[in-house]
Amino acid sequence: MRNEQEWEQKIRKQFIEENFTPRLQKDLIRITPPNLPQEIESLYIFGETDSGKTVLAAFLMLQELKTMYLTQSRQEESDKCVFISTPELIFNIRNSLGKSTVTELEVLNYYSNLHLLVLDDFGVVKSSDWVIQDLYLIINNRYENLKKTIFTSNLSLEELAVSLGDDRIPARIRRMGKVFRKGSYLQS
Repeated sequence: MRNEQEWEQKIRKQFIEENFTPRLQKDLIRITPPNLPQEIESLYIFGETDSGKTVLAAFLMLQELKTMYLTQSRQEESDKCVFISTPELIFNIRNSLGKSTVTELEVLNYYSNLHLLVLDDFGVVKSSDWVIQDLYLIINNRYENLKKTIFTSNLSLEELAVSLGDDRIPARIRRMGKVFRKGSYLQS
């Protein structure tokens, strides 16, 4: 039977190394974790640059990985948790265009069906019709299928709507879960 002691002593570090960049790995080990809810839900975290949004989102994903590990529910592709910057997500979709190995539809379906998707730096990609369409498809699919999604952004949802020139994506994000303004950096 899996337990919290096993998680803390053996598994936590492994999951950090498997799922996060070296910089986030360092922060997740160095910074004292904040008080987090046992059950993670969709969340839009916005605030100033360097306020700790990315680290908070990483801690939330790590909490979800812990819950999945302790309940032994991490088994299928749809049980995966992925932390990715929005520019990297757009690059992955764009990189699939015209390729026969992985299609744009397969990439969109992959990100749409993950158990938990963390989209860091949401709203920094220059908005084109193509970018907005693909982001909408992923977010709408996640919204309609009740998939957990965590966003970090420097923009409020109102500012995001102005940036995108459309309120459909922010409206879905608002209905997916909570909106949280991050003010100060996590303490180390």
